[in-house]
Amino acid sequence: MRRSRRPALLLLWLAGLLLLGALPALAQDDPEPVADIAITDVGIARYPEMTVIVDVGNVEAFDAADITVLEDGEVIRSLSATPIAQNPVPVGIVLAIDTSAATAGGTLEAAKAAATAFIDNMRPQDLVAIIGFGEEVDVYTAFTSNPTALKVALSQLEAVGPSRLYDGVVRAADLYEAVGGDATLESNLIVLAGSADTGSEATMEEAAAALAAQSLSVYGVALSGTEFDTTGIEALATTQYIATPDPGELATLYGDIQRSLDNRVVLTFTATEAAPRDVTFEVRYQAASASEIITVPGFIANLRSTTTLPPVYQVAAPEAGEAASPSPGTLRLISIITMAAAIALMVVVLGLGRSTDVVSRRLSSLSGRRFARPGTEAGADEESGWMSRIPFLSRFATQAEEVAESQGLLQPIANMLEQANILWRPGEVVAGALAVAAVASVFVGILQNSLAVGAVAFVILVLVIAVGLKLVAAREKSRFIDQMPGTLGLLATSLRSGQSFLQALEAVASEAPEPTSREYQRAVAEVRLGRPIGAAIRAIAERMDSEDFGWVVMATDIQREVGGNLAEVLDIVADTMLQRNRLRREVKALSAEGRISALVLGGLPVFIFLFLFTSNRSYLEPLINRTAGWIMIGIALGSMLTAFAWLRKIVNIEV
Repeated sequence: MRRSRRPALLLLWLAGLLLLGALPALAQDDPEPVADIAITDVGIARYPEMTVIVDVGNVEAFDAADITVLEDGEVIRSLSATPIAQNPVPVGIVLAIDTSAATAGGTLEAAKAAATAFIDNMRPQDLVAIIGFGEEVDVYTAFTSNPTALKVALSQLEAVGPSRLYDGVVRAADLYEAVGGDATLESNLIVLAGSADTGSEATMEEAAAALAAQSLSVYGVALSGTEFDTTGIEALATTQYIATPDPGELATLYGDIQRSLDNRVVLTFTATEAAPRDVTFEVRYQAASASEIITVPGFIANLRSTTTLPPVYQVAAPEAGEAASPSPGTLRLISIITMAAAIALMVVVLGLGRSTDVVSRRLSSLSGRRFARPGTEAGADEESGWMSRIPFLSRFATQAEEVAESQGLLQPIANMLEQANILWRPGEVVAGALAVAAVASVFVGILQNSLAVGAVAFVILVLVIAVGLKLVAAREKSRFIDQMPGTLGLLATSLRSGQSFLQALEAVASEAPEPTSREYQRAVAEVRLGRPIGAAIRAIAERMDSEDFGWVVMATDIQREVGGNLAEVLDIVADTMLQRNRLRREVKALSAEGRISALVLGGLPVFIFLFLFTSNRSYLEPLINRTAGWIMIGIALGSMLTAFAWLRKIVNIEV
């Protein structure tokens, strides 16, 4: 009996040993997934400061302490690693969507919904562009971070024609090339294909070459339920390829891609290689590693430094007398200040030609040089402005006057100077304006290093000076017309008191406000020097370009020739002008709303365009980068000008 039990006991003992040996293996959990890592972007624009973006996969929680960067096998110690979701580095994403006839209906609508959800979850600093490839390859919006603009672009997608997958991929690569190769913009492309390429001009090899040239990370999504040849989309998807038969799963797939983008890590460090050459940079995370050979530009290092970590840099000191170039903002500020100073200088110089002591100014000209109209030979030759006393400037002013006269501009300029009470010859004003504008524009062009900017500054300065003179002349004329009823009343009162007409003019010259007193002082001075009274007051009407005062002169001449009560006539004319001025002001008040509406409606589109052009230029790129957009701009400008002229005609009521 004992012998029969021994084999059984031995078997039990062996089974127990096997069970004990298997317990540790049974107690072990499933093996942890092995992390994988890939370098998606390398930025050397600010070398030796480098930015490397890596994609870390199969990791539940990223630990920055486990990542290492090696430069030609040497560990870099000045390393900073942050998830891209916590880093301001912008991510560029092109959503290329198949808009061929194969995606018509629910497929395209599902693609729009998935892209909309993707846009809602993107970071504020990310830049997204939308391309549709069907019968045509259209860029519905260039890179922008504006969700509203992107959603509007998605709503414009329409399914028509054959698929042009390869042409769409090449167009996406061109978008990144147009950005200018910005090293801080990580390049990604998400392609949704619903059918095989049947209409592209580019080949698959050309599309792959375009992607490689821009180092794009391509995510390919194929709707395999349509049973098409997915060889092309699979070959182009360098980062990830996903296929699904159900369009309803597109939102989930886009969400997975977005999470993959958010799992990327931004590495910043300082490289130590000073010489321009190829350097191998290797990134290690746990047991995974990825490497890439980068051609670095090098830098100027301090060769006498004995420390290598961190590296020491030496910038060549400027030579004696060499100053650092100012920044573009400083140049713009200097240009603005220069233009403002030029305008102020011209205003001051013109102001030197204005005088309030009219009597002494006129009586000093015993030769009668001011009797002639400014700009005519008699008046122009006898002027003695400060330019006339300098030979070079005198010749310049004379030539400028001859050019202005040949163009028919001399007399209008002379009239404007008379109204503005500026004692300059027209040639002196033209020469002074051109000289100030030329000097200031040359200075601005040198600062901006642009001939075109200098030319634009010259034109702007000349226009500003001309408009300034016209405004001064218009203000003086308006003041003279508003004072005319009171002036006529003062003349009539003086005549009733028994004074002669010349004494009445002297009373107005001494008691009336400017500019009326100034003009009447000039008329009195001219009469004392022998000019007829009628010609003297007629010259006032010509200088001030006043039609109303011309009627007064006509009535005065008639009454003085045929006789009658001139005081009563002047009272009637003064009352008529007073009523006209009152009616004119009432009409101006009633039409103010229309004028303001014209200004607002005319200026608002321009203001909005300039605001968007400076704040979000990418939003306007589809408008300014297409021929159709320029046609629309031209039509809009033509319509605005027509409407503005129409409104001006409506509210411009002559009284």
